[in-house]
Amino acid sequence: YEATVLYNLSERQRFQPHGGAVAQRTAEEAVSIWKEIGNYKGEATAMTAVAKAMIVRGLVSDALQLVQNRMQELRSEDNKQALSQLGPGCVSVLQECGAKDEALATAEEVLGITQQLGNRHEEAWILLKLAEVRNEMQLYQEALSCAQEAQTIFQELGDLSGEADAMKSLSYIYTAKREAHKSPHRQKALDLLSQFATSVSKKDVEGFQKALTQMRLYQGVDGQDVAASLGSLMEDPETYKWYVEASADYFQVSFEEAESMVGRAPLNPMQRATAFDSRGFAGGGVYLMFRFGAMGYGPSFRPIQQGYRQGHKSEAEQGDPPTALAVLRDETVEEWERVALLQAHAGVLDGALQTTALYHESFTGPISSRLPQQEIQAS
Repeated sequence: YEATVLYNLSERQRFQPHGGAVAQRTAEEAVSIWKEIGNYKGEATAMTAVAKAMIVRGLVSDALQLVQNRMQELRSEDNKQALSQLGPGCVSVLQECGAKDEALATAEEVLGITQQLGNRHEEAWILLKLAEVRNEMQLYQEALSCAQEAQTIFQELGDLSGEADAMKSLSYIYTAKREAHKSPHRQKALDLLSQFATSVSKKDVEGFQKALTQMRLYQGVDGQDVAASLGSLMEDPETYKWYVEASADYFQVSFEEAESMVGRAPLNPMQRATAFDSRGFAGGGVYLMFRFGAMGYGPSFRPIQQGYRQGHKSEAEQGDPPTALAVLRDETVEEWERVALLQAHAGVLDGALQTTALYHESFTGPISSRLPQQEIQAS
């Protein structure tokens, strides 16, 4: 009990001004107690607190040495039971120190030990830690395999808490992999995103912080989701300013740093893009413009449903070139082809090339400015 109290105290001390040294001493007391009673898991937790306090003080190399020495001591004793229990905490410290390669090697070593010992529960937990390390290293497929294997083990053991952590791990990986739609917490994340947008519209600081904390916990949404949810809110200068200030307060950074994080278009460079309707006349009529230019595309080669352009051609000289985006749809594919997962029609590839036409004003200007000229030519 005393060791647990000391650990919790050190965590609070670490966040106080100049509290790193005090937090380190407090956590070291907790480590001594856990060592004395032979509780390796408790030791690992307290040692992580010691290392974090060292890092706050700028003693990263000392924190790294602390873990390396302890792991080497247990290896020399061939204490596999201790290594299996202390290992995940050591991996966490190595991650904090930025030693990714060593963290990966240590996690793989501990995984092998838990498998030798036949401890399925410890194996599942180190698999989650290994998934976390591989995710940070952008080894997404390997990370997914680890998290999925951990989830399977937790299910077999009936460990609901562990299974929930595995689901969160999968959500983090899919989001990092830019496949947020596959996240097991996708619907929960979208609901939270809706609450987040509502808090921004109402300028509700408490709701903003609560929703953002939950969003970071569950992941499952990407930049396009955020941009679509906030929509026109960011067009209002007052709301935008409040949004950046609230973000700065939440992340404890300056207004300028927060603005660089969230940007005028949150995580999505097409947020402020101009839209052009490729079928009707109101927004431009891309294919009608192609026809005016003597390029007549048939039905199979008209896949652009909607076009977007951000910026103008003249801005390229200022180092901020325009960006074009098109929504394509293959309207020629038959249902049996869709089921068979056959490749899309060549017109879709051509449509991607046609998107470059959105850079030119003649394709995105008002249709009315072109019709009279064509009528005169036709007459």
